[in-house]
Amino acid sequence: MMNTGLHEKNIGFYLTPDRSGKKFDKHGEPVIVDGHPLFWSEDDFYKHYFTIGLKIYSDKISKFIISCNKKMDNEIVSRISRIYDHVFVDEIQDLAGYDLELLKLLFKTNSSIFLVGDPRQVTYLTHHTAKYQKYRNGNIKEFIQNELGKKVVCEIDEKTLNESHRNNDIICQYSASLYPDLPVPSACKCKGCHKDVSDHEGVYLVREKDVDCYLAKFESVVQLRWNASKKYNESYPVRNMGESKGATMERVLIYPTEPMLKWVRDHNAELKHEARAKFYVALTRAKRSSVIVMDFEDDEEIAGVRKFVTQPTDGLN
Repeated sequence: MMNTGLHEKNIGFYLTPDRSGKKFDKHGEPVIVDGHPLFWSEDDFYKHYFTIGLKIYSDKISKFIISCNKKMDNEIVSRISRIYDHVFVDEIQDLAGYDLELLKLLFKTNSSIFLVGDPRQVTYLTHHTAKYQKYRNGNIKEFIQNELGKKVVCEIDEKTLNESHRNNDIICQYSASLYPDLPVPSACKCKGCHKDVSDHEGVYLVREKDVDCYLAKFESVVQLRWNASKKYNESYPVRNMGESKGATMERVLIYPTEPMLKWVRDHNAELKHEARAKFYVALTRAKRSSVIVMDFEDDEEIAGVRKFVTQPTDGLN
């Protein structure tokens, strides 16, 4: 990294969802060896961290900071601490790899570090790397307990923010069953958050054939799907599950994947981390009702949900 002259250049930012720094041949094709692509190492400074147009790859930002900080005898992190008495980090569950290494350095300063996040909502990671891989998928608590060292004191509070200003208690309890090892949140007691309760609140199932009827019956329903390949009613709004994180909606209608459907019927069914997190996010977008599209038998008992039916009468079971 010496003598790069980077401080004299105009640099930009390049958002990449995948691992950056691939090697390409003269035809613009990735260089593949033994079935795997090759990547530029740190010895090729610019090609490792930047695009041809000198935009830094998003998955290399924290690594770049760590590398520069090491070259400068910790001056970067020290300067942050001298400027800011308090450092607040939101969406902590999405941090990975060198982001966590940067957190370690900040915790060793005199600044007060405040982290906020929900380990159930890991629908996006800042980058994918082997570093600290065991702390992916929401294991930030374990990172704090294992990696900060005995001299660093960090209080972990799992109670203060364990109330929902969006979801009612039924949605809170059902969605929490996706993560049985974590504390179950509850609906807040704020007067303004859960007022005007309707006669259609909670978690429901709706058959595929009844979807259009449900959408027409209730106002402000947003459809949530895994990705754009899933068909939906184009007369009503739709969003992908992962992209809906942070949003608040009156009601949602969820098009689950097959593994999600299996989990609805049997909470012991296997569900991968990404699917579990996205299903949790989808269920918890709604203030009033979260409705899962699933064909069911009339006499089928499914724990935690009610059924929306149109036959033999239009109503609820």
